[in-house]
Amino acid sequence: MSSTGRDVFGKARVGGRIGQLDLQTPDGPPVRLRRGGRFATVLVRVPPDASEELRAWLAEVDGARASFAHWDGRVVVVVAGTVEDSRALEESTGLRLPLTIDPAGSAGEGPEDIVIVVADRWGEVYHVARAGNVQELPSPRELEAWLQFLATQCPE
Repeated sequence: MSSTGRDVFGKARVGGRIGQLDLQTPDGPPVRLRRGGRFATVLVRVPPDASEELRAWLAEVDGARASFAHWDGRVVVVVAGTVEDSRALEESTGLRLPLTIDPAGSAGEGPEDIVIVVADRWGEVYHVARAGNVQELPSPRELEAWLQFLATQCPE
């Protein structure tokens, strides 16, 4: 099953769930959310024309991949645009994070919004942040703290 960002971001609420969805990638196989229930996931929806500040923030997040993986977490970037927009972001930043696309641009409140959803390995949403600018975004350390929290939860 494939999905648009509307299914993930538009309906994301703390305590809700993200589905077992596949997000389209520019060139390869889709990125499966809740991939076998192993990884907590931080989804980052970005506009197609990411600012220099946002690109710098993404580079910081990209640099923290090993820390996220330590807590069985991963970050997936969703570009609210076209395949070309996603490729342009990848080429201009050298990101190694998984890049997916939301061709309908429906993932946020508006096309310029940045949306972050933090969900545990079962898809339960623990944190949602919507930001109009980079200064409102959580730091990579804050994202790691969420992943650490999720990794140390005891299933009931």
